[in-house]
Amino acid sequence: MGPAEPELALRASSLWLIVFLGLTLIALSVVSMWKESRHGQPLKSIVWFALAIVGFYAVIALFAGYV
Repeated sequence: MGPAEPELALRASSLWLIVFLGLTLIALSVVSMWKESRHGQPLKSIVWFALAIVGFYAVIALFAGYV
């Protein structure tokens, strides 16, 4: 195998970071929604979940601008 191209290595690491952030976002949102549904506040969790999705896509857009 030859040396890796820096641009491809940066793109691959950026994509893995986006996948990691996405999985973390989903896991935290599910845990948050589960805990809030036990206390009778499901609407609050839906609002936070929507805000988390918007924030996540903003991070993806910033990463896409750098890659």
